[in-house]
Amino acid sequence: AMERRRHNAEYLTEALHGLPGIVPPSVPAGYEHVWHQYTIRVTPEAPVSREELARQLAERGIGTGVYYPKALVDYPIFHDHPNVRWDDISAAQAAAREVLSLPVHPHLTRDDLDAIAAGIRGAVGAR
Repeated sequence: AMERRRHNAEYLTEALHGLPGIVPPSVPAGYEHVWHQYTIRVTPEAPVSREELARQLAERGIGTGVYYPKALVDYPIFHDHPNVRWDDISAAQAAAREVLSLPVHPHLTRDDLDAIAAGIRGAVGAR
């Protein structure tokens, strides 16, 4: 199952490469990923918002999720935690605004993956 998730993630990453404002996840050299989630970033450069992209994908029957809607510093329980750094939280807060998880589970077919990619390409005006 993990190998299938990896294949699905690689397929989606290739299919989404170069789309305006869409940043697929990447794995640093020397590391492996189990692909429990496949989370893209929908940046301000995208022609649609994250919410609009999720809505358009839902209309095509494609489920998405925002599993981390806030940065750690935005949760009161972490305000006094000694390991939370407050010097520059802008990157963490931007990530929380931009993340959108897509299906990557091992039961996806090639047609499913193509439908996910086509939905995103259509939403950002790419063909």
